[in-house]
Amino acid sequence: MLFEAPKEVVLAMFMILFFCVALAMLIQSYIFPSLISDAHDKTRYLDGLRGIAAVLVALNHAPLALVNLNIVPKTFIFIPLENQMFNFLGSIGVQLFFCITGMLFANKLINSKEIDWSDFFEKRVRRLVPAYIFAAFLAIAITIWFIGLTEVPIYLPLNPVEGSVPFSSSQISVINSIPQIFSFGILPLPNFQDFNMARLLGVNWSLAIEWRFYLALPIIFVFSRHYCKGVLITILVFALLDLLLNQSGSWTFFIIGALGSFYMRREFNTLIKLIAHLVALGALAVLFFYNFGAPLYGFIRWVNLAILFISIVVGRPWILTVRAFVAMGTVSYSFYLFHVMTLFVVLAVCNQYFFEVATLSIKPYTLLTGSALTLAAMISTLSYLFVERPFMRGYSFKKKKSINVL
Repeated sequence: MLFEAPKEVVLAMFMILFFCVALAMLIQSYIFPSLISDAHDKTRYLDGLRGIAAVLVALNHAPLALVNLNIVPKTFIFIPLENQMFNFLGSIGVQLFFCITGMLFANKLINSKEIDWSDFFEKRVRRLVPAYIFAAFLAIAITIWFIGLTEVPIYLPLNPVEGSVPFSSSQISVINSIPQIFSFGILPLPNFQDFNMARLLGVNWSLAIEWRFYLALPIIFVFSRHYCKGVLITILVFALLDLLLNQSGSWTFFIIGALGSFYMRREFNTLIKLIAHLVALGALAVLFFYNFGAPLYGFIRWVNLAILFISIVVGRPWILTVRAFVAMGTVSYSFYLFHVMTLFVVLAVCNQYFFEVATLSIKPYTLLTGSALTLAAMISTLSYLFVERPFMRGYSFKKKKSINVL
């Protein structure tokens, strides 16, 4: 008999999963002190906000990991309200990422008289591409392994002497689809019979949006170089085009960030910060208790998130500077890339070699997904230390010594 998980149980599950990630990052921040940077004390709250946003996205995916494996639970199900809650949290996380991106780069445009765009894009490539390539190779390996569990292999001869190696037709298709996999979401992820690689790299849709934003920045800069508020106006134009051409409201959240950039460098007195904290709490309450059923990318959500984000920028809440959150923000890009495939692999391995995951009750399932997210946090830290950071610190092609990569 299936047990319908009520709202209170799902909320408890979210709290446990959040604690698993936060504890893992707190411990790792002491093992690897470089996860806490001393270079940006005034913007450390943004690292914490970025870290929380990454965990919110993971909370979206963890309870639904069984869906990616086509496993039907035998002991519990999530009722439609909770499914809506998953998407609700995940959308907030992604939108906060867009807001932060919009603020950082609008601030750069407003405060720069000239920008070396070749240097800018080189830094963007060094910041984002290596970790994505690493994630894509892992996704390819996982895909080949997983579809090999269910499909009948064919044999490709290596040479007449050495014999042959078994591959399935879909495994061969994976190799042929490498250009799509490495396209950063510009091309759709391939589908191999019943296996869509979006199960592993589905988050790359938002990376494609961010890349379009980066590519538009030189145009925005040209139109706004003599009028700082032109940055906001030009982003608004692009947002309207995005809405008309792609039926997407994602760009509108860059506008929130651009608005926040006007307050990013300002110092406010204690009273204004206190008011901002109260407004942020009010915006959170409205978001969770009154706008829960509103469209995820609609106007109501946009207004609510605008009030929340700008209040955070003005108030700079101390809670966002907690060590675990800041460390999570440091590795958030890798965590964003790896958490879905880590959940997939952990559950797939357990189901294939140890026990039937479908028979788990909600408590052991929560512990299993919490362990998977803990592992994802560890993998993300290693990815940051050994993939992201070395490329960020590498010398540019022009041999400049600057290592300040946004």
